[in-house]
Formats: sequence, C-alpha cells, structure tokens
Amino acid sequence: MNGEVLVRRARPDDYVSVTEIIADLWDGYDYLPTLYHALLQTNNHVFYVAEIDNKVVKTNMDAF
Repeated sequence: MNGEVLVRRARPDDYVSVTEIIADLWDGYDYLPTLYHALLQTNNHVFYVAEIDNKVVKTNMDAF
C-alpha cells in the first residue's frame, strides 16, 4: 500500500465502484446507474475515477 492517487478514465468494469460512491446522491435517484455504460461510449461525456491502492475512491464526469 503506497497511498498514491491514480486518476484515469472510467471503464465498464468500474460500474459497481462508481455506483457505490454515488449511491446517496439525489436520495438514491441519480440517473447515472441506468446510463453509465451508454455514457461511457458517447463523445460528449468523459468519466474519470481516482484510485488509491487499486480501489476507486472518487468519480467525476465532464460533459462537453
């Protein structure tokens, strides 16, 4: 365990980690769990995750 932060683009296999992080947003009614995989494939959305010791701890989406 080195505690270094790695920021990278989100991948389809990050779905569970991302949805766990955002589970309490909008009282559990956030649209992201439903659209996650589709948004990963669009040209106008970019998802990032931050990892510490191979665990996703933060996510962010930019829309263009």
